[in-house]
Amino acid sequence: MRISELSNNIREKKTYLCLGLDTDIEKIPKFLLNFEDPVFEFNKSLIDRLHSKIIALKIRSYFFTGIVVTAPVVITVWIVVSLVNIFDKIVTPFIPNTFNPNNYLPTEVPGLGLIVLITFLILIGFLTANIFGKWIVKKAEIVIQNIPFIKVFYKSIKQILETVLDERQSKSFRKVVMIEYPRKGLWTLPAGFMENAETLQDGALRETFEETGSKAKVKMPYTLFSLPHINQIHMFFLADLLDEDFGPTSESSEVRLFTIDEILWDEIAFPTVTKTLKYYIEDLEKDNYIFREEDIKLW
Repeated sequence: MRISELSNNIREKKTYLCLGLDTDIEKIPKFLLNFEDPVFEFNKSLIDRLHSKIIALKIRSYFFTGIVVTAPVVITVWIVVSLVNIFDKIVTPFIPNTFNPNNYLPTEVPGLGLIVLITFLILIGFLTANIFGKWIVKKAEIVIQNIPFIKVFYKSIKQILETVLDERQSKSFRKVVMIEYPRKGLWTLPAGFMENAETLQDGALRETFEETGSKAKVKMPYTLFSLPHINQIHMFFLADLLDEDFGPTSESSEVRLFTIDEILWDEIAFPTVTKTLKYYIEDLEKDNYIFREEDIKLW
């Protein structure tokens, strides 16, 4: 409303009364709750009855609703544009003039720095995915791990990026590593007895490495079985393989990565493993992994 219109309304209606429409749905008459939009009906009835006695409407709730709707879009666009501009300023100067399209086109290419950076990262990922690349990365990490102070930052940053960006997160727990044990033709999950002065997780990771030759990262404790008839407790963890460089060791005759459809149910060695795998499949379908504790008594 313009100032002139507001002034005319004040003189005409001889009042400064404004109507604020910031309605609390819990305080409006109950019969209005039967309408599709109770708040709208309440506000409409107020305006219909008071339009001749008020000079302006204060629609504060609509104003804040507009902010809630538009602010995320505006902020997101601003962040994206800012990042593109930042990468352009940082990366573009390193592009040789011969390969810089900005030297041949009438206008600069927006996002050129970001495109070059993404291409560079893909190339690095490709080179480090093979055996030679992995060897170089491991050697570099050994050097970094021996540098005081820097190794702390490197390890923290690496863990954060692995958690947020590792594409395996979207495929977590889609396959199962199993070993042929205790004899040929029978399969089980990597497992074993704990040693002195080690935690449950340390024992699980050690047994996994000793039986598969591969390192893993524990996600959560998954199943706990009490077996009083043999005086044992079996505990299993959900974990991610840190690499797929696994194979038989002195403690296993064969190691395989099974998809759900490939699991050899009739050849599983221990009932606690069967139960754990069935719980795993159930949780996999729901995409919700929960811890379970269970007693198994045979007599």
